Amino acid sequence: MSEEAWRHVMRALPWIVVPMLILWRLSRSRSLKQESNEPPDAAPLVSIIVPARNEAHNIAACVTSMLSSPYPALELIVVDDHSEDGTGDLARAAMAGDPRGRVIEPPPLPSDWFGKQWACWNAVHQSRGEILLFADADTRHAPDLVTRSVNALRSRKADLMSVVGKQEMGSFWERVLQPQFFGILAVRYGNTEWIERSPYA
Repeated sequence: MSEEAWRHVMRALPWIVVPMLILWRLSRSRSLKQESNEPPDAAPLVSIIVPARNEAHNIAACVTSMLSSPYPALELIVVDDHSEDGTGDLARAAMAGDPRGRVIEPPPLPSDWFGKQWACWNAVHQSRGEILLFADADTRHAPDLVTRSVNALRSRKADLMSVVGKQEMGSFWERVLQPQFFGILAVRYGNTEWIERSPYA
């Protein structure tokens, strides 16, 4: 093969190797679908904490999806972080009197805190759950998410777990840019289950 041909091969190599690496790592990652959809005996209380500031366009769908869970021990805490668009009232309306859900408002933000962290910190101190689930207000949760997540934590003997969900891409630029962004995340963090092989995990 000529030197010029080798140059073309080397230029093309990243466009071949990187997608193959992504697919390989994703194929070795574990899915929540592998976990049981049956709640464990003596199910631990799960506190879902949702910090929300000016999320009027998202909060109702988020709350409704979370309270669709049949998990038997669940509380939902929406932190209305001093919103100016009625987020808190919309969250309460979406809860429709469900005793599992409530809306709280944190004290004014101290100068040495960031807003979302402060909202979460205050919710943690008002939560009762043995397991804490933090979620953004623009997420939607399948009914089986909490149950499968709790079973995954138990089966893997994990203290912390992040769940990667399906990404909705509406606009042209979302469809162009988001796959690249999540591809980078897959290369960097995919198949992190290997960490479990560490004697210190």
